[in-house]
Amino acid sequence: MTISKTLLAPNFEEQKSQPHTFYLFGEHLSKSKAPFLHNALFKSLGYNEWDYKIHETSYISEISHKINSEKLFGSAVTMPNKVKAVELVDLLDDIGK
Repeated sequence: MTISKTLLAPNFEEQKSQPHTFYLFGEHLSKSKAPFLHNALFKSLGYNEWDYKIHETSYISEISHKINSEKLFGSAVTMPNKVKAVELVDLLDDIGK
């Protein structure tokens, strides 16, 4: 299910039990607390099948491959690839614009 379909789904609560992956893409991310914080939040909310991961890369082709992954549900991208990655997403909210 794509993110846009999920957000429009009549019962978002059903997504809790579905496996979803989120990524932080970029370079020099080994000290990032993002996975720990996001995964702790997911678990506390009962989203036990959700997983936030780091993917260290400077190549937009690797980011593109992961973004097109069937289970990818969301991501964050650091500079300089943030601008290029905008072209790869299904949905971009006002904050992302």
